[in-house]
Order: sequence, then C-alpha cells, then structure tokens
Amino acid sequence: MFERKVGELVDENEVVSRISLLLEGLSQLVWNAMEIIKGTFFEFVLRWYLSGFVSDADEVTGKVRDFVLRYSRVALRLNYLLQDLYSFIVAGRDKREVAGLLKAELELLASEADEAFIVAASRINEFERFLDEVGILEASRRLLVDAAREWEKVKREDLPTLYSALAGETCGSFISSVDACRCFVSKFVNLFDPLRITREAEENVKFLKRMDKAGEFIFDAFWIATIAGYHAARGVGVLVSDFQGEDEASEVMKKLWDKEKPRWQLSDFDVERVAFSLIRVRHEVEDALSAADKAIEIADKANSVISNSDAKTKSKIREMLSRLEEWRSEANSVLEDILNFQRVIERKKEDITQRKTIG
Repeated sequence: MFERKVGELVDENEVVSRISLLLEGLSQLVWNAMEIIKGTFFEFVLRWYLSGFVSDADEVTGKVRDFVLRYSRVALRLNYLLQDLYSFIVAGRDKREVAGLLKAELELLASEADEAFIVAASRINEFERFLDEVGILEASRRLLVDAAREWEKVKREDLPTLYSALAGETCGSFISSVDACRCFVSKFVNLFDPLRITREAEENVKFLKRMDKAGEFIFDAFWIATIAGYHAARGVGVLVSDFQGEDEASEVMKKLWDKEKPRWQLSDFDVERVAFSLIRVRHEVEDALSAADKAIEIADKANSVISNSDAKTKSKIREMLSRLEEWRSEANSVLEDILNFQRVIERKKEDITQRKTIG
C-alpha cells in the first residue's frame, strides 16, 4: 500500500500489476500488426509513425499510393500496347488506320513514362529525410536510376524503330525492339511494387492486372492495418507519458520497433490519474479496433475482386484477412481488460467517496 497525495490509500500491487499487463497486451498488438505488414512498404510507414512523423508519414503514403495506382495502369496499358504492336507487325501492317492509333497511343504512353520518372525523382527528393530514416533512401535512388537508364536506352534505340514500323517503313529489328520494351516494363514495375506481393519478372502482367483491379483495396487494407497497429502503440505511449513523461513515452514508442518491452517504473499517482489515463488508452484501442474493422472490410473486397486464377495473391490476401481477424480478437481482449480495470478504479473511487462522507 502507498499513500496518495490527498491522503487516501491505494492498493499499489493491484494497480501496478494491471498496468504492466496492459502494457504487455498493447505491445503485443503492435508486434502482431508488424507481422501483418511484414515485407511491405508499410513496415516503413509504421516506423515513421512510431518515430512521431505522423502527418508527414500520412502525406508520404498518400503520394506513394497515388503514384502506384496511376503508373501501374500506365505500365499495364504499355504491356497491352506491346502485344498489339506485335500482332500488327505480324498480321496487320497494311492497316494504316490501326497504325495511326497505335502510334498515338505509344507516343502518349512514352510521355506518361517520362512523367513517371520526373514524379518519382521529385517524391524521393521531397521525402529524403523520411526515406533515410528507415534506411531505404539509397536503394530507392538506385532503383530509379536503373529504370531511368533502361528507359533512355529504349527511347534512343527502340522507340524510333517502332515508330518507323508503324509508318510502314523498314522494321527488321521490330521484334527485338518490342522485347526491349518488355524488359523495360519489368524494371518500370519495380518502381511501384510497395506491397511486394510478387517480384518475379515473368509475372509482371499478372501483377499489373491485379493492381488495376484490386490495387486500391490491397494498398488501403495494408495502410489501415498499419494505422491500427499505430493506435495500439499510441496506447502504450499514453500510459507511459501519463506516469513517466512525454520524453520517456517517445523513446518507448521508438523502441517498440525493435520489440523491446516497455519497462514500467512506478511513480507518484492516484486513482484519479489512473482513471484519466485509462480513458485515453481505451480511446486508442477503440480507434485501433475501428481501423481493424475497416482493414478487414477492404481486404475482403480485394479478395473478392482478385481472380481465382491468381492463387498466389488470393492466398496472401486470405492470410492477411485471417491475421487481421485474429488481431481484432486480441484487441477486443485488451479492451475488455481496460474496461475491467476501469471498473476496479471506479469502485476504489466510490470507496474513497464513502469514507470521506462517513468521516
């Protein structure tokens, strides 16, 4: 037992034990969220959140999302165009009208590819500090340079051949130019594969079709699952900050990334302080549960959109759904612990009030 500042007695062991268990449960929720997003761009997003770069991380992720969805569709159209070009040169070279349409589409896509490299370079420069924070700045730049070098080679050596073929001129190296463009697309795709669902070059078209149909759902499901994990981490931060200060809370949240357990150190507190802290923590867990519900809903949409023939991705999305549902169940258990703890604290407050009335 220890004495409150206002002279009331509180059961120290019970309070400390419950807070320690609550910290452990919240930390486990964060680590389980890490497992759901493991191997994707969202590992880095969660690390930004834990480092306190919340609004900036939201901006970075939103712009990455826009880039991914827009230019994966450009790459898919380029893939389809290459198929049409091949068919044209083999069977339909006398169709001038078709040639004109193919040439116009090729010019448009070439312009959009140019734009993609400008936007990608701009994003890397814009968010240099955040990319460096998670150790992917140099890798991002290398990826961009490698794809841009390939694109410059295609523009210099292969696009002129394709344009000539479409104009009805000699096109002896047409097929090799189409193949060169396909090789470029493989490197281009690597610029916007933050989900890392597939890395095999031969699956590029399948990947692009998937991104066109379900990319928005997949991206958002991972993003919102990341936010759910962040709210659990915020719960840890609230508990620590209320009893050990903001600086300590900031350090503890950063260390969650390395799966370091928060160490609870008892400081001066009373039932009112505990009650206030539990309300704040409960709100974070409720927000985490709300995010988990939304992530499950969106992941389910992705699962329904993805073709049954894409068994690999469908399996991964179903695994994500299963993990999210398990995570939601664990978060509900943590919420129930908080509610029970609140009931204990309320009873203590009532006892204190009664003793004061009697006294």
